[in-house]
Amino acid sequence: MDTVVIGITGHRLLSAEQKEKIKPVVIRALQNIVFIIREHDESVPVIALSPLAEGADTLFAHAARSIGLPLKVILPFERDEYLKDFSSGEARHEFDRLYNEVGDENRSVLNHAGDKEVNQLYMEVGQKIVNESHYIIAIWNEKPGNGKGGTADVVAYAMEKKKDILIINPEDEHPFINYLNLDKFKHRGRDEIIESLETSHLTIDINSKQEEYDANAGKFNKKYRRLWTLGFVLGLVEVCAFSVIVSFHVHLALHFWLASIEFFSIVTIVMFVLFGNSTMLHKNYVHYRIISERLRIKRFFAELGFRIYHTPVSPIYLSFNEKPEFNILDNTIKLINLSAYSYLPFETKKQKLEQELIIDQRDYHEYKKAKFEKRNRLYKKVRKFLFLLFIAAVTLHFAHVSNEYFVEMGIRVSDWDPPLFHSIVFEEVILFLSIFIPATIAACEALKYLYEWEKIISLSAAMAGYFGEKSKKLKNINSESHLEELLNAINSDMLVENLDWEKYMQDKSEVPT
Repeated sequence: MDTVVIGITGHRLLSAEQKEKIKPVVIRALQNIVFIIREHDESVPVIALSPLAEGADTLFAHAARSIGLPLKVILPFERDEYLKDFSSGEARHEFDRLYNEVGDENRSVLNHAGDKEVNQLYMEVGQKIVNESHYIIAIWNEKPGNGKGGTADVVAYAMEKKKDILIINPEDEHPFINYLNLDKFKHRGRDEIIESLETSHLTIDINSKQEEYDANAGKFNKKYRRLWTLGFVLGLVEVCAFSVIVSFHVHLALHFWLASIEFFSIVTIVMFVLFGNSTMLHKNYVHYRIISERLRIKRFFAELGFRIYHTPVSPIYLSFNEKPEFNILDNTIKLINLSAYSYLPFETKKQKLEQELIIDQRDYHEYKKAKFEKRNRLYKKVRKFLFLLFIAAVTLHFAHVSNEYFVEMGIRVSDWDPPLFHSIVFEEVILFLSIFIPATIAACEALKYLYEWEKIISLSAAMAGYFGEKSKKLKNINSESHLEELLNAINSDMLVENLDWEKYMQDKSEVPT
């Protein structure tokens, strides 16, 4: 691959406080670009390109050299004339030191002083920087320029050329990297950024998308379960009507209404199966849930200013590749890896990762496990009661019929002949229970399968244990790089878990009809 060039445009007049605030952000922006470029090819050469004006250009040059990037310099016109625009001897001395460290082969002059109006010469060198660069770092207050050739004009030209632009606003209280690419992401001006002490617009955007997909997943899952639950309920209504007809000697009019209920229940169930779109609802639920869960953990990368080491996420969406959201995670990963920066101190990052991800997820899965275990225990008690009632009904029905048979045959087996055996209602109730209870138990088992209680219990136990282990590991971490590695390990593990869950959800047979 050809050499990748990172260019600079920015304000010349920056206060000492602004320089101190934005220098680590500029370094991180350069590191992020290099990370993106060399993710798949370590051999790609990267250089920094600067006109070396005082302020942003010089700060950028120092940042590039601090991470080992070679520097190339393009001056708008001759050096001696150029230095006359510098505001102090200190600024000129800093220029000379950087300029002299760059070899002759990496220095050039674009025009001659006096050939054109000075602002035009500055505009042309800015355009030259943009034309030769693949990425532009703009140290810009996001306001219109005071005259031609300023940072605002160069940024506008870079936007016109559809360059990848990383904007760093020196006037923000907590500067961050604001990635702008017109083909994929809309830049949000500083007046639109939600003010927060702990997040940037990137975190807010990801969180907003996550909430949107989470809501859609809940909506489709609710429709899917409602459809099948209603089908099971109608099945029980149908079996109940049939059992009453068979078991009880009912009036002809009641028999007609019960038969009508039975008929319409069956017809409705058939309609649900044929036209209920359960498969579509289920696939959409899985699709939105996976994206939601993937975005949930991506928010921590953005908020903590960490990069994502592994980006192959698309295989998880092979069954959904016709959907417009197919590339959302790939794009989000690039956005994070270019924009991610956080001014939060290490201990705060560690605490947020522990409290808001690891402990939160551990507690959530422990609570979920306990909730479904309690629900499962209650269900088992109900099922046991129904099963015992069914055994009792079948046994009593057998005893009653056997007693009548032996009496008819003139055989006296026992003197036990309770009056209840001679009640027609008793026989009808026993027969009703014998027919209706098995259908009820089957429906309960089907609903249990639909809601996947036991799978949720075992998965929640595993996830609670996993995050408990990560919580212990976190306590021994004492650097940001190790925090970044831990979050990447969690992200990778969660991707595998999502793949397993997606495969299970797509491969399993539909719930019983």
